[in-house]
Amino acid sequence: MEDNRHPVTTLAKLNSPSQWPWIGKNRSNAHMPRFGVRLMATACRVKMRQGRGRKATVQSMGFFAVKFVEAGSPAEAIEEVKRRVHERLGDALANRSDEPWGLTVDDLWAVDDFYDIDAPQPGFIWYPEDADSDAG
Repeated sequence: MEDNRHPVTTLAKLNSPSQWPWIGKNRSNAHMPRFGVRLMATACRVKMRQGRGRKATVQSMGFFAVKFVEAGSPAEAIEEVKRRVHERLGDALANRSDEPWGLTVDDLWAVDDFYDIDAPQPGFIWYPEDADSDAG
């Protein structure tokens, strides 16, 4: 019996760098340096729902993330990754202006070629910073 869940055309797209959503929009510059950036965030106030119909609580969370970008320099790579993370999280965090969350670069390295990356970039690896949740 033939398995048609993953047609060849879908898998073929993964072999084409122009179809990789995690690379970014600067593919026209073939000489742009590539970087991997590992981030750590702290003091993120995240709305959590424990089940249908239950009131959301706010929990202090942190996360780790690894992102890959093309940038002109390591400093530009860091700024681009931070911008993307802020954009991606959007309104998902419940931090007030007087409760800033921290985002630091844990590691930065040059990547020879994005072809070495086997899978799409993961999202965020969340962990609770404290055992208590605040009502929110």
